[in-house]
Amino acid sequence: MLEFGKMYDRIFENLNEKQAEAVRVIDGPVLVISGPGSGKTRCLTHRVAYLMSQGVPSQDILAVTFTNKAAGEMRERISDLLGLQIPKSNYHLQYHNFPLIGTFHSIGLSILRQEIPQLDYRRNFNIFDEDDQISLIKRVMGDLEIDTKSFNPKIILYKISELKTSLVFPEDHPSVGGPREFFAEIVAKVYKKYQEELKNLNAVDFDDLIVLPVKIFKQNSETLKKYQELWKYILVDEYQDTSRDQYVFINLLAQRYRNLFCIGDDAQSIYQFRRADIRNILNFQKDYPEAKIVLLEQNYRSSKTIIAAAQEIISNNKNQLPKELWTENDHGEKIVITEAMNERHEASIVVSKIEDLMKKTYTAKDFAVLYRTHAQSRAVEEALILSGYPYQIIGGLKFYERKEIKDILAYLKLIINPTDSLALERIYNVPTR
Repeated sequence: MLEFGKMYDRIFENLNEKQAEAVRVIDGPVLVISGPGSGKTRCLTHRVAYLMSQGVPSQDILAVTFTNKAAGEMRERISDLLGLQIPKSNYHLQYHNFPLIGTFHSIGLSILRQEIPQLDYRRNFNIFDEDDQISLIKRVMGDLEIDTKSFNPKIILYKISELKTSLVFPEDHPSVGGPREFFAEIVAKVYKKYQEELKNLNAVDFDDLIVLPVKIFKQNSETLKKYQELWKYILVDEYQDTSRDQYVFINLLAQRYRNLFCIGDDAQSIYQFRRADIRNILNFQKDYPEAKIVLLEQNYRSSKTIIAAAQEIISNNKNQLPKELWTENDHGEKIVITEAMNERHEASIVVSKIEDLMKKTYTAKDFAVLYRTHAQSRAVEEALILSGYPYQIIGGLKFYERKEIKDILAYLKLIINPTDSLALERIYNVPTR
């Protein structure tokens, strides 16, 4: 680790005044409203390094984010600021004298591996992915004599996930009754049986990785106190994207010492379809009246033109924390919006624009085409093929969703947890004999 003077200089040398203000607060709740391109990750990682430079033990610090990639980047930045040489192969949840940095679900998983016997599960539980969940939902619906053609198992699973995220457990779900509430009754029956079957299989789903730790914390104050004492300083990235269960999870952990540092931007909340609750960031000051609020309004990424357009749109939001984005960057090119008649016309416009730009100094590798869903890629692909341009699609089927990988994982799941009958059903005749 670097000596104190050099470490201190490195922590603050690339921070602007507002970023430094947020980093320097050690104790108490802090909410940083970080506009797009304003150095949000830099602010968070530098604050972790600053806490350690001020004598806060690394094991007292918990940093939470949403993706493994973001967690890995945070570990790398912090280790660089501190002058630590940590091999990338050791960038797991915790490494020697290094803070715990991970996703909500990885941290929830680490808690469950220790505490889940309190809920009458065994520690060698399996985690069901979406395919496993759908298979179990169909089996449960069959047992309950509910027609899977009349009631879509995927929709029922989505509704169950909604209930879990809202921290409504099967034993809490009211009997609604009435013809208009018939579907809710179906969901309630399937939810109860689904959760029972998960337990019989010694398995949990993705939502359970947050929901079950919350359940344990609420049932056992001593267990909650243990983790409150373990993590006295908690930092949360992308706070605007937290859901109800994640919000409760974090606030339970922070209840004792109230050293909660949350960074995010209410104007960048786009994950409501994943049950992100914008009220979590808007109500932070109600939850923590003593909180320090810091606004990061300088943008380093975009042109003045883009900032002005974004500000004009966002200013129409009724529920928001007011902020005024600005940048020292140039005005840049004007924004161009083109209305297309249909998806094929839209694709032809994109390819025509690429052709025009390639007549200058650009090549095919200089372009990226963004779309909202993979279903929209086909029209763009066909237009590129007709024009003779090479292309590469980023994304597609995820590695762990490939059949051969899921088959191998099913074998491993069955070895670890012989009660996992769903894993057995998948591979009892794979490879075929």
